[in-house]
Amino acid sequence: LFYLYERGVYHLATDRIAAAIADFGRCGELARRWDVDLPAALPWRLGLAQAHLAVGERDVARGLIEEQKGLSCQGGGRTRALTMVCEGMLADPAARVRILQDAVRLLEADGDVFELARTKRLLSSAFEELGETERARSAARQAGELAARCQAEWLLFDLTVDGEPALSGARVPRWRVD
Repeated sequence: LFYLYERGVYHLATDRIAAAIADFGRCGELARRWDVDLPAALPWRLGLAQAHLAVGERDVARGLIEEQKGLSCQGGGRTRALTMVCEGMLADPAARVRILQDAVRLLEADGDVFELARTKRLLSSAFEELGETERARSAARQAGELAARCQAEWLLFDLTVDGEPALSGARVPRWRVD
């Protein structure tokens, strides 16, 4: 199950959305069949929701997020933060900022540098949508520092603020062709 989940995460990160949907879906199917559906340890619903968001299937994503939230043992700070990030992606930009800021606080307490970098990137984009350029740049800088700490600069290769690259020197991932 953990292998399927992590492979789904990999596929999602490398824009192989159909493969991510297949892996997260299979993970959930097996977890339920084997009666080991542990949403805190294996948040496959959130991965599946992110994959559906990536292809514009907002209603499917919303249902998965609500299902995750409805589980009594949805998990600690990291899992709650990931749930909030998914919720934020469904919200209008002003609400998205508030939700992502709350998720950032949980991730900072949890120490998950990669997810914190990813969430700061999303926060930068949300600030940009609101026209808050300085706050967008600040969040982008923080995302860049965090991404560098975990060697995930590729997270930011296409991030722009006010039409300009948010960070200089962000490396394009080797698996990208463009």
